[in-house]
Amino acid sequence: SATIKKSYNTGNIGASMDRQSVCMGGIIGFYPYLVEDCYNTGKIGGTTLDGEMGPFNAGGIAGHGEPTTDSAIKRCYNIGEISAQTAGGIIGYRYGMNIYNCYYTTANKGVGDGSQSNTYYLTTQQLRNASGLSTFDFNSVIGLLVK
Repeated sequence: SATIKKSYNTGNIGASMDRQSVCMGGIIGFYPYLVEDCYNTGKIGGTTLDGEMGPFNAGGIAGHGEPTTDSAIKRCYNIGEISAQTAGGIIGYRYGMNIYNCYYTTANKGVGDGSQSNTYYLTTQQLRNASGLSTFDFNSVIGLLVK
């Protein structure tokens, strides 16, 4: 697996598509990657050409994740709005993906479809104050963006 570390997205990601089998994420869409210490603040989502909500899977960090030996999402957070049929603050469709110590402030669940384990809802103020982030290296990941 490839590794993505200390990356972020602040832009909005959207699409108008002719089918709903699309995956979107603030860092990656579909993956067997190791994603560490990343964050998203942009809006993620789109519509189908007939105006229905899409894409099929969308998340603040990843759209869809497959379980492999080396793939996981670790120490990431999302404060961006997610809109999709299967929407998650961290990942849209988990499918057994390993997730460790990830945080989100959106109205979505941490995982759109799959286990919610190791995804934690915080208010924006809690995230800014780093309260409740005992397993998160605030200084190296959060950065100045939410301070």
